[in-house]
Amino acid sequence: MERMTVNGREYRVLRLLGKGKGGYSYLVTDGTGEYVLKQIHHEPCDYYQFGDKLASELRDYERLCRIGIPMPQLLAVDRDQERLLKTYVPGDTVAELVRRGRMEPAYLRQMEEMCRLLYAANTNIDYYPTNFVAWQGELFYIDFECNDYSDRWNFENWGKKYWSDTPEFREHFGGNSMRYTDLIFDLYGTLVDIHTEETDLVWEKTALYFGFYGAHYTGPELKTAFQAALAAREAKAGQSYECFPDIPFEQVMAELFRAKGVEEAADALGVNAAQLFRISSLEYIRLYPGALEALAELRKRGCRLWLLSNAQQVFTAYELRHLGLGEQLDGIYLSSDYRCRKPDVRFFRALLEDRKLDPAKCLMIGNDRETDIAGAANAGLATLYLHTNLTPPDQAAADPALCPGTAPEGCRELEYEGSDWAGILRALERL
Repeated sequence: MERMTVNGREYRVLRLLGKGKGGYSYLVTDGTGEYVLKQIHHEPCDYYQFGDKLASELRDYERLCRIGIPMPQLLAVDRDQERLLKTYVPGDTVAELVRRGRMEPAYLRQMEEMCRLLYAANTNIDYYPTNFVAWQGELFYIDFECNDYSDRWNFENWGKKYWSDTPEFREHFGGNSMRYTDLIFDLYGTLVDIHTEETDLVWEKTALYFGFYGAHYTGPELKTAFQAALAAREAKAGQSYECFPDIPFEQVMAELFRAKGVEEAADALGVNAAQLFRISSLEYIRLYPGALEALAELRKRGCRLWLLSNAQQVFTAYELRHLGLGEQLDGIYLSSDYRCRKPDVRFFRALLEDRKLDPAKCLMIGNDRETDIAGAANAGLATLYLHTNLTPPDQAAADPALCPGTAPEGCRELEYEGSDWAGILRALERL
């Protein structure tokens, strides 16, 4: 991935957030947090004239701070490279909310309160809906641009027509014609093709790592101890017909270090052992054809994309980074973080309640009829079953009569044969 610097500090670019009149804004990370890096550009703009763009940004920021407009905090300025670093507000833009039919009256009231402050200070801002992000019930102006007040360019006469589903809004932004606004994806077997072999040799290599730190096991002893410790934790968590606990892999590894008297740094050693085990067992990991491109296209069409995977944070987070998937997702939910896994309805509810999603507008996409599809149906979601090479062998192939575009109108249990995401995208477009 591309890397950029601000005053000598390096940041990794996660994705382009957008291009404005004055610059390009990127979502970046330094490994500890996420930020917005704005790179000033000098491309011509036929409807707006700039002087010193960087100086204008800084003046406007100070002016809006004095007025009291909610904005991201300016963290750093690199004058030589004409770059700004700002806090990242991770919510949806007003444009996205309108397109998905999720615009709240409270956000308009907050905009009206901003206008009261702005007009009293003889100021207008750029009221275009992509410049405003809603996060945790609060509206933020994420641009710093402002100008002296003019009736022509105030909110009521110019901006407001883009804040609802008007002809002007549809002309500029189109609309999401799909039935579902929130798509929830399984990971392995749905977006990612993977093969692991937990052979005796893998256990022997992991046991060798344990031995380096004074916790001596043979490969078979480590395997047996791991399985026993995992089973005990699952039993304590209450495995049942409706309850499917998920135990963090690294915690079991740490327990096995402590069982041999290794207390110092046991948690960190458990993490390293879990990652070593995963890498040693991994034959291959790769995206299914067209998966990344399909996600990018779905985002362009206004869909929000969520990951809900029976997976271990200790290694899946790194695999997502390796594959470049994280940048395309609006949220990542891994079962080990929630101590339960699909088909447990609690795991589905964690996403739905956390993100305040409407189940009627959600589509779960997965390759397992029992965990992905049955679990999602119990949570009130529509489903798209993908029959892929990683679908459990005892599960039936997809029914062609239930393929999107062929299935009866209003069908909420859809099916598709294969893992070619160019074809899956075309099928989703028929919804």
